[in-house]
Amino acid sequence: MPNLLQRKNWIFSVTPENWETVKAYSIWATDREGLTQKMKTGDIAIFYVTRTSPPCFMGIYEVVSDWFRATKPLWPDEVEQEKILYPWQLNLKQIRLGTVNIKDLAPKLAFIGAKKNWQVYLVGTPANMQRPIGEEDYQLILAEMEKPPIQITFAPRRVPAGLVKEAERKKMKEETLAPPHPPTPSHRALIQMLHEVGEVLGFVARIEEQTPDGVYRCDATWRDYEAHSPIKVFEVEVSGNVDHALSSLAHAYDTWRPEGLYLIVSDESDLNRARKLVEPRVRGAFSKISGRLKVWTWPNLKELYDNIKPHEEFIRDLSKRL
Repeated sequence: MPNLLQRKNWIFSVTPENWETVKAYSIWATDREGLTQKMKTGDIAIFYVTRTSPPCFMGIYEVVSDWFRATKPLWPDEVEQEKILYPWQLNLKQIRLGTVNIKDLAPKLAFIGAKKNWQVYLVGTPANMQRPIGEEDYQLILAEMEKPPIQITFAPRRVPAGLVKEAERKKMKEETLAPPHPPTPSHRALIQMLHEVGEVLGFVARIEEQTPDGVYRCDATWRDYEAHSPIKVFEVEVSGNVDHALSSLAHAYDTWRPEGLYLIVSDESDLNRARKLVEPRVRGAFSKISGRLKVWTWPNLKELYDNIKPHEEFIRDLSKRL
């Protein structure tokens, strides 16, 4: 990571819909090629989410890749129009999630010159007239984001009437002020969440670890110490074929005798439906792991990850063992 003299701290305004994509995929994109010359690996991206009450910064990420070309529609408006609108993308690594009331913080931020007109400094791509903010402002936002989250509400999305059918328009009028439903994270993103959660909790976490005989490759494992066998083994199933995932977990049990086996079903969002999918198999061919297997859905994992990350340093300190 570049030193503080090289690193630049950028602010981006993002809709609630696009914010869910940022969180789910740890990615950012633009349709402005000029930005690719400004923003580099090691830079910081601070996200201001629009249509929130109160107005809030809600996340800080580090840029961890060079820019690359998009290969398929990803963002909500791209999916709606079935074409790529933001061809340049880069990967991000989450530093902190939270809720920082901008109105309360504006008087302390040096980059906001006209304090009463703070909104002016949060428009554009990037915001602040396409200029980075100073390190002191970044550290101030980061410190505020480490505090307990505040209650916020989201205003509904506004769509031009001509683009919405009558039935869809009626549904939007009845819509409550609720955050949009997030897209399903990728298989890789879910495995990375398991890895980061395990490390925060003080485990030695590994990704895609092979069993000693090389028969299976487990998506994620946690162990107490480097030399010990895994005590928790995870499989993330994205294809709908849970038999392979259960076979991997059963073999992991035979090999390591872990305390817990976990199956994350990423194409199911309802826990009861996910359990109904797995239970017949666990009663049959995979009965030997029935008492140790726990089934999660991807929203279960995502909620755990989002709740832990804002308190990462505190939890790491509490989980230290001599």
